[in-house]
Amino acid sequence: MSESEQSENIRLLLVEEGEALLDVVAAHLARVCPEWQTVIVSSREEAVSCLRQRPFHLLLLNLTSADRGVAWLEEVGGMEPPPARVILADTALRERVVSSPPVAHRFLPKPCRLDVLEETLRGVLKIREGMRSRPGVERLCCEMEVLPVLPALYLELVDELDSPRGSLVRAASIAARDPALAARLLQLANSPLFLSGAPVVSVERAAVKLGATILRTVALASQLFEQLPLPGFSLDAFWMRAQRVAAMAVRVVRAEGGSAEQQQIAGSAGLLRGFGQLLLLANLGEEYFSLLRQAEESGISLVRLEEERWGASHPQLGALLLALWGVPWPVVEGVDGHWQEREPSPVAVAVQIAEALVTESGGGPAIEGSLGSLLPDVVPERLNALRELLKEVV
Repeated sequence: MSESEQSENIRLLLVEEGEALLDVVAAHLARVCPEWQTVIVSSREEAVSCLRQRPFHLLLLNLTSADRGVAWLEEVGGMEPPPARVILADTALRERVVSSPPVAHRFLPKPCRLDVLEETLRGVLKIREGMRSRPGVERLCCEMEVLPVLPALYLELVDELDSPRGSLVRAASIAARDPALAARLLQLANSPLFLSGAPVVSVERAAVKLGATILRTVALASQLFEQLPLPGFSLDAFWMRAQRVAAMAVRVVRAEGGSAEQQQIAGSAGLLRGFGQLLLLANLGEEYFSLLRQAEESGISLVRLEEERWGASHPQLGALLLALWGVPWPVVEGVDGHWQEREPSPVAVAVQIAEALVTESGGGPAIEGSLGSLLPDVVPERLNALRELLKEVV
C-alpha cells in the first residue's frame, strides 16, 4: 500500500442482497481493521448511489444472481475511480461469473472463513495499488481479448487444498480426473526438479512428493496453457523450458540456504514465469513473434523490448492476472519481482537468475548482460557454480 493510502482510511462498501452475511463480516473487520471505514447497503442501486457520492477503495458483493451481476459489475468497473471488487458466491454462481475475469478482482466461495476473507481483501488492495503505480500493465491487460477461464476442476482442487480439513490425497483424486493434468504431474514428479528414489507411478504419490503449492501451480498452468490458441507454437517445448527454469530456481534458492517453503515457491514461480508470453502470443500473434525474433537476433533482453513497446513486460502481465486469480502472493512476487516497485525478494531474484541461465544455455545472451543490474555483487566464481548447477536439470 502506498504512503498516501496508509495515511487515508480505507473505505469498504459491502453490498448485501437478501442475506445477513455481511453484518458478520463488518463486525469482524471492525475488530481487526479498525482503521477501515465500512458501509453496508442492501441493494445494488444504493451501492451505485454511494459510489457516485464518494470513491471507495474496495467493494464486496454477496452475489445471489449471475444474470444481473455481470452487467452491474461491469458498470461499477467503469466508474472513476473504480473500486477493487471482491465477490462472494456459491459454487454454481462462481463458475458462471468467473468466466469474465475483468468484472472482479477476486471470487471467494460461500461459506468463507473470516480470516481468509480478510487476507483476500488486503491482497486485493495490493493488486489495486500495483495497477495504479504501473498503468502500462493495466493498459496491456485491457488489450488482451483472449483470456483463459479458470476451470471448474482447478477451483474444486483449490477449495480442497484451502479447506481446514483439506487433503493432498483427495486433491490428487480431483486432479486425476483430467488425464492431461495427471500426465503433467507425473512428468514433473519424475523430472530433475524432484526425482529422487524410486520412480513415481501414481498421481497420489506425485501430489505428496510435489506438495500443495506445486500441485495447485501445475493444475493452474496445465489447464490455462491448453486453452490458449497458439498455432505454430510448441506448447510441449514451452512446458519443458518452464520445468527447467523451475528446477534451476529451486537449486539457486537451495544454494543460498533457502527454506523448503521458499524452494516450493521458487519452483511454482519458475513454472509460471512465462505465462505472460503465452497471453501475448495468443493475442498479438505475429507482432509478438516478431519481437521474440528481434530479442533472439539482437541479444537484447525480451523484457526490455516489451517495456519499450508497451510500457509493460510479460512477467508483469502474467503476475497481474495470476494475482487476480488468487495465486498466493509469494508466487506472484516470484513471477514478477518488482510488482510493488520495491527490491525483489530472494525467490524472485532466484527465478530471474534461473531464467537467464536457461536462456544463456540455449544460445541466448550471457547472464552478465541480461541481468547486469540485478547481479552487481555476483563474482565470476559464483556464476560458474550456478552454471554447474544447471547441468543437473538438462
